Amino acid sequence: MAVGSREYKLMRELVSCGLCGFCLAHCPTFEVLKNEAFSPRGRMIYTDLLLKEIIPVEKEILDAVFSCTNCQTCQYTCPTSVKVSELIIYLREQLSKKGAPIPQKFKEIVMELSEKGRLFSYPPDNIVKKGNPKSERLLFAGCVASSQLSNLLEITTKIMSTVGLDFKVFADENCCGGFLKILGLREEFKKLAQKNVEKFEEEGIEEVITICPLCAETLKQDYAEVTSKSINIKHVVQVLCELLDNGKLKFANSIPIKCVYHDPCHLGRHMEIYDEPRKILEAIPGLKLMEIEDMSKELSFCCGGPIREPFRDLAWKMSEKICEEAKKIGANTIVTTCPTCNRNISFNALQHEIKVQDILEIVAKALNI
Repeated sequence: MAVGSREYKLMRELVSCGLCGFCLAHCPTFEVLKNEAFSPRGRMIYTDLLLKEIIPVEKEILDAVFSCTNCQTCQYTCPTSVKVSELIIYLREQLSKKGAPIPQKFKEIVMELSEKGRLFSYPPDNIVKKGNPKSERLLFAGCVASSQLSNLLEITTKIMSTVGLDFKVFADENCCGGFLKILGLREEFKKLAQKNVEKFEEEGIEEVITICPLCAETLKQDYAEVTSKSINIKHVVQVLCELLDNGKLKFANSIPIKCVYHDPCHLGRHMEIYDEPRKILEAIPGLKLMEIEDMSKELSFCCGGPIREPFRDLAWKMSEKICEEAKKIGANTIVTTCPTCNRNISFNALQHEIKVQDILEIVAKALNI
């Protein structure tokens, strides 16, 4: 292990964990299950023991390792800021190299990514045709907004067209690969990322706008592993905020809702984008923005979306807590900026008589488009 290497730095992180338990206070999986194996402290103990091969790899242990959503709440509550998420991803990498199985539903996702290069369907043809093939600005749809929530992609194109921002959408868009990296499949991630980088270079892309926070984080922070070329990466909420500041977003309609803004993990804790979405919402006439105490910004409660397929009951209870807390303070709408959060929280919202909307939907209504 070379001094200064990634492995060396991560092992120093591991020994920095004092097992104090401060991380338990806001860990969403521990909050729901009350089982310390599913807490950051429990996972750090497993990481140490598994890396040293002191304990065998068993299903119960793998469930604890792979049920971590990579939300990073623990890192904000840790007195020594131990990089728990990075350590868990590293552990998954080492387990993968040794042939340890991953949960079946995750395995199916990986197989689909290997076969198609993305999840679900490609961006709809009618959306692709709206773009300018010569544009150096790419609207990166992402897997969920291309298919299951394609209305968000369509709304984004309408907003961009209205304010005069040209763009293109790839008909054969690949996944960003971020999910592969989180699962510890580092080499598979690099291969997919390299394909995307080559495509960006072929198409002369200088700026990428994403709808998904994981796509934004992955393209901005993780693609440095495969390219030295600098591309301007923005989440769409950053673009909206710039347009608002420049006077190009002029809200014509009143939106009389009482809403809470749910900070997605990858946009908030991972990228520290908290103020922009709130600034946009506060500028919309008639809209009342509310905050859930101890569950917003750095302490936002993960919805469970990334682990929904293999750990459905756990993810359900996580999103249920968000709906319950929003209802308690009198909100009738949960607003988010993440298609995965939107989809996962929506499964619970109906029974709590609360709506879930992306900020794009609200902006479009306020702009009357």
